[in-house]
Amino acid sequence: GEPKGVVLTHWNLTFNVVNTADEALDFTNEDCSLSFLPFSHVFERAVVYSLIYMGIGMYLSESIEAIGANLIDVRPTIMTSVPRMFEKIMAKITEQGMTAGFPKANIVRWAVDIGRQWARMNHKGETIPFLLDLQYKLAKALFYDKLYNEKMGGRVRLFLSGGAPLADDIAYFFLAMGIPILQGYGLSETSPVISINTPKDNRVGSVGKVVKNVEVKLSEKDSEIWARGPNILQGYFNKPEETAKAFEGEWFKTGDVGKFDRDGFLYITDRIKELLKTSGGKYLAPQPIESALKGSMYISQVMLVGDNKKFPSVLVVPNWETIENYAKSSGISSSSRKELCHNSQLLDMMLKEVSRLTPDLAQYEKIKKVALIENEFTVENGELTPTMKVKRRIIEEHYKDLIDKMYEGGKD
Repeated sequence: GEPKGVVLTHWNLTFNVVNTADEALDFTNEDCSLSFLPFSHVFERAVVYSLIYMGIGMYLSESIEAIGANLIDVRPTIMTSVPRMFEKIMAKITEQGMTAGFPKANIVRWAVDIGRQWARMNHKGETIPFLLDLQYKLAKALFYDKLYNEKMGGRVRLFLSGGAPLADDIAYFFLAMGIPILQGYGLSETSPVISINTPKDNRVGSVGKVVKNVEVKLSEKDSEIWARGPNILQGYFNKPEETAKAFEGEWFKTGDVGKFDRDGFLYITDRIKELLKTSGGKYLAPQPIESALKGSMYISQVMLVGDNKKFPSVLVVPNWETIENYAKSSGISSSSRKELCHNSQLLDMMLKEVSRLTPDLAQYEKIKKVALIENEFTVENGELTPTMKVKRRIIEEHYKDLIDKMYEGGKD
């Protein structure tokens, strides 16, 4: 839709910075930060204000493509970004390992799997079997320590993530390396932080606990997240009707659906406007499914489709280096990526990968078909927002013929 100007005051932003930085962020004057997000985005602006407030040095990256080199040059201790950047770092690391040939590719695949298993159990406080602990120590020595020192600069102690959901598998990959990714939640309208995980209180999959002096409740009708406090916008610029619609009394309606666990951690389950409805009347929440699929080493980007259809399907932009390596080792011959997108053997493999990563879906949520896309979704072609979130309606328009083809003949 048409962009809305969010009116924020100095007090809105200052309140949010002070209550977030003092209460949640364990930064010291020995820290330094690497940044690449645009200052026009309130998430990055709030981070910059927090760094200034706490007296922490900051380096600016030239672009997302330069992040890898910048990590080595700057050797930051903290970095703030959106999930897409963490996805790209993990993809690049696994791609390089997978294309290195035997035995390195096998070691990388094994180390990633062992590291995630170990990190998941360790994070949840579960008893780690002796053999798994031994395997992780070996994987750490052969793989993770080298990654940390040679690819991450050797000093990173935490990442901050916001703007979109982060896949659990990506969080556990970095935890296996010794780097927690602290997810937070907020909007431009909330200046922006509503909740955040902290170094001492972090729960993977959640967006943390509500920050000090901000109130949150879930609406009775559909569990929409409502917030109020000194961080809430003054209104939308020259849009009094839009402003009125955004509030229920003093409560700002975020448009996000959420839930709390018994310890007070907030979880975002989806955007109300992004829910899909099958032709059978069942509602689908795209974000949790897409987040699960992004944990695959074969998947770079993904978008769930299926509004008014019999079943859900996915559009997948592959991690091409990993896919091409798989194709070569599987005897799949092709002269181009475009041909690979239509290869039946590859499509079958990808559907099995999708099923493997989503075993707990209800029957009506199960993905029946996959379509591969040659080119990445980008900001430049209008398919991503500046914070790397997919623009669903635009992508559906761009790939309408491909989507329609998936539903020809159908499947029940």
